[in-house]
Amino acid sequence: MSDNWDFYFCHVDDHPASIFVDIGIGDAPPRDEYPLRQHLRLRLRAPRDDGLSSEDEFETLATIEDRLNEACARHDLLYVGRCTSDGRRDFIFYARSGHESTDWLAETMAAEPGYGYETDVEADPGWGAYFEFLYPDEEGFNFISNRQVLDALTRNGDALAQPRQIDHWAYFPQPEQRAGFIERMTALGFQVRELLEPDADRSDYGVKLWREDIPGHDRIEAITLPLLRAARECGGGYDGWECGVVSSGRPR
Repeated sequence: MSDNWDFYFCHVDDHPASIFVDIGIGDAPPRDEYPLRQHLRLRLRAPRDDGLSSEDEFETLATIEDRLNEACARHDLLYVGRCTSDGRRDFIFYARSGHESTDWLAETMAAEPGYGYETDVEADPGWGAYFEFLYPDEEGFNFISNRQVLDALTRNGDALAQPRQIDHWAYFPQPEQRAGFIERMTALGFQVRELLEPDADRSDYGVKLWREDIPGHDRIEAITLPLLRAARECGGGYDGWECGVVSSGRPR
């Protein structure tokens, strides 16, 4: 287990989902040593209307997760993440060959008899449950990056309530792809601040766009996802955004 964990929101089977995952372990996953996937599905007692966990259960769920982490250390398993969706919380673990028993999960859950749960074990030598279910895709990483930038703005005194110019970057293998992207984005109100030509540091064709927006937590996905998806559809990639800090109504 690494110390690089993060969370993001997405949809699973058309239901809102919150995923908390060990991103760092994906850099060098010990597939050969831990080829068995173990799974605990917990049925929430007081989910929100959208199926995610509520504040009413926060402390209890945190305690359960702590106990699972402690049990993993005792039984030599790897906890790699969890998904909360549709009134359930799914915990994913990887075990060594021969460790098919889930008795350790039953022992851990015995401390919380009010929760219904299910367990299963399956060979997963490619770590499909981790890479195909928990690990963030491009849009998941975009959510994480957005939150990190917003958190940095907040730490610098920004209330995230005022409109300001927000710069965005995207890069493409060919100039024609960049031109197609620019055409699509200008139709959405973005303007070109700078064209970025290949140089000694980068061999692709970039563009720096801007538009006036409010970078709030409830707004930023609607701002960045059209850019990300259009860049991908045009054969390139969206490379993030930045803006000035606005405190007391004044940018700096």
